[in-house]
Amino acid sequence: AIRELDDAASEWVLTCTPASFRARLARLVERLDARRAEARHAAAMRDRRVVIEHVDNGMSWVSALIPTVDAVAAGRRLTATAKATTNGGGETRRRDQVRADLFSAWLRGEGTATAVKTTVFVTVPVTLLAGDTTAALPREQAQLVGHGPIDSLTAAQLFFEAKAFRRVITDPVRGIVLDMDRRTYRPTKAQRDWLVLTHGRCARDGCSRLALDADLDHDRAWARGGTTDAFNLRPLCPPDHTHRHKTRFRFVSRRDGTVQVTTPTGFTTSPPPPF
Repeated sequence: AIRELDDAASEWVLTCTPASFRARLARLVERLDARRAEARHAAAMRDRRVVIEHVDNGMSWVSALIPTVDAVAAGRRLTATAKATTNGGGETRRRDQVRADLFSAWLRGEGTATAVKTTVFVTVPVTLLAGDTTAALPREQAQLVGHGPIDSLTAAQLFFEAKAFRRVITDPVRGIVLDMDRRTYRPTKAQRDWLVLTHGRCARDGCSRLALDADLDHDRAWARGGTTDAFNLRPLCPPDHTHRHKTRFRFVSRRDGTVQVTTPTGFTTSPPPPF
């Protein structure tokens, strides 16, 4: 098998493009050792995943490691739909831009009755919506909670048009319940929303997990008289929540709501510098 592979490679390397050369080698390897090829594919299937990478200027990459047959089918559907869209006339977007917009809309379930409902928090300053440019201070920025600033045009569009977003204005918002009756253990949705907006991420020093996905933990335990209010609740991601109650790690809340952790060996975390 090795000799056959070597002979073929010696011939193809002189006549094929790099892409064609790699594709031919891959097909030959699978043909010569079909059983191991099946095992390799089964092993690779266990690594399938989706990766989201946030880059500059309010943009992100969404990558998925999935079976090639599924990727080809998805790509062909994107391309065919994009072609139909751009061939109709009046479309100003490039085909790649249409493909990207379709990809995003389909993943978010836009326009479907069975779309999964998710929550994305964007805080929009009133001065931004009003177009206030008279202030001497730098103009306030809209924030995608837990991630960072977004540009003013995107923020205004989300505020006025988007239906899949919970719209929150940062010019004192009234009517949010911060306190709750002592007899109630579970936080209200308003309290959860408030804590997500306040913290953005897990309250533990250095944790980058989103507060949207965190558990709300009572700083002073409910069983010991702790109240269910915004001042006694902290968003802790599930791993940190477990560490606090099931291990010897010591969690201490600061007055600003952040959480310091001391390990069993004596190491103590520090808050990140102000930004």
